[in-house]
Amino acid sequence: MRKIGTCNSIEEVVRQNVEKNFPVSFEEFMEEKGEPYIENLDETISLINSFLDSEDGNKKNITIVGDYDCDGISATTIMAAGIMLRGTQPKLRIPHRFSEGYGINERIIDSIDDGLLITVDNGIAAIDAIKKAKEKGLTVIITDHHLAAIGEDGNKVLPEADIILDPHVNPENSGFEDYCGAGIAYRIARGLNPDKELRTLLVLASIATVADVMPLYGANRKLVSEGLLAINEQTDETVLPGLSALLALTRLGDHINEVDYGFTLAPLFNAPGRLHDDGSEMVVRLLTMGKRNPELLPTAERVVNNNNRRKELVRLAMDEIRKQLMGGEEVSEADIQKPIVVYQPGIGEGVVGLIAGRLCEEYRCPVICLTDSKDDGILKGSARSIPEIHVKNVLDSIQNLCYKYGGHAGAAGLSIKEENFAEFKDAFRKACEDQIEGEYPWDRIPEIEYDLELVENSLDALMEEQKRFAPYGEGNPKPIFHRVCNIDPATVNYLGQNAHIKFISEGVTFLGFNIAKKYRELGEPSVFHVSGTLEESWFRGERSYQFQIADMEGFGV
Repeated sequence: MRKIGTCNSIEEVVRQNVEKNFPVSFEEFMEEKGEPYIENLDETISLINSFLDSEDGNKKNITIVGDYDCDGISATTIMAAGIMLRGTQPKLRIPHRFSEGYGINERIIDSIDDGLLITVDNGIAAIDAIKKAKEKGLTVIITDHHLAAIGEDGNKVLPEADIILDPHVNPENSGFEDYCGAGIAYRIARGLNPDKELRTLLVLASIATVADVMPLYGANRKLVSEGLLAINEQTDETVLPGLSALLALTRLGDHINEVDYGFTLAPLFNAPGRLHDDGSEMVVRLLTMGKRNPELLPTAERVVNNNNRRKELVRLAMDEIRKQLMGGEEVSEADIQKPIVVYQPGIGEGVVGLIAGRLCEEYRCPVICLTDSKDDGILKGSARSIPEIHVKNVLDSIQNLCYKYGGHAGAAGLSIKEENFAEFKDAFRKACEDQIEGEYPWDRIPEIEYDLELVENSLDALMEEQKRFAPYGEGNPKPIFHRVCNIDPATVNYLGQNAHIKFISEGVTFLGFNIAKKYRELGEPSVFHVSGTLEESWFRGERSYQFQIADMEGFGV
């Protein structure tokens, strides 16, 4: 058993995390932040205004091209709403996930005759597509938050757009660089409509900020805090009808928090696009529907059903990949080669990122999960990484073996030629190892880690102190508590096809997702250590406490 840190209060935990993870002091972190200067924001708003105010009919043609994840869907909806409030109906386009891949492409450019093209949450690496758009005479604004492509000479390669609004291009020229795509779209929508309340759009931007794992300090911290206040009001002025329908179907109630954003709403936004080529357009249609649209509830129900199907597909794929990694009963988990690069045909391009994330968390190492694609001889997949390894930098160093790729420190999307799979696997592992000095993180013996002891008679006070520093998320994780549990094993409930466990100890409900296997491996003990987070649970207006188990260990360890 190992305790990380010597914190005596939640404030100490937060102070340490802020000092470690953010470029601001604790005092600055706690301050309410305004809207920081972003390079090219004013120029972007001015150019869009010139189209909205023009008497030239062709200039009224505005096309918004987004992305198929929660951030891209939210950014598309926000940008469209901001323009529609000015009396112009833009055309909306989400790239088809399986037939077109990520980001704007030349096929989309071919479908646009004239006018203004605005990308949201993509475009910074679309060199060829933007070049073609300019050759056609389109006016192009790129709004993105991803890293620019890097040429073989090590320099940034930027598309030839009229305006590029991406704080990561020249971070030194902006007051804040960590917005997601929807956060940037929200700033533009506000600039286009300075006299209007845009709280429904604020809510979408706050959901996307959590879903896209943006650092929660500065402008992001304020955006998510205000978004949570708005969504819990649940009025027509704060929640779009489509989102309201999803909230009703998921029964989230009026005590929604950032955990609900990440684990309930974001998967709903993402699920249709993971399963269907044009599935994300279903979510955009839902979010842009009016309250009286007869398709509102049926569309919301289809979104929820897609998410349920997505869960089942991931479960089945994880079972198959674990068998592949283990290579039979004679191989132990310790023998699995790490970092992990795995190819599993037929699992669907839309779920490889989820599988890579699960494996990364389970085996504590960078993971690339690849599957087959519509293009013969090309494997497509996703990468997920641990804090010690910047996966985009790794891919930059072996880009000669990549067919296409893009991403950031913790995650990336990529495709490779099937014939290069073995060589790519070896090169990726070596490039990851080259970033580490000393012992590899995946070789360390896993130990239970926590910040504070959980004291039952002070739960109310702990929860109130915890709320002072919310919202929690990237860079500001919730404090991890430790408890020794003493229970009757017969009272443990196994849930979710025996993958999860639930039990009650001294009036607190303990819930552990995907931890039942470890509990059984420990011999289903009556006394054991747990670490995890303290959560509120609401039912019919009554509050109770729930301990979300992150890890467990046998007693005496």
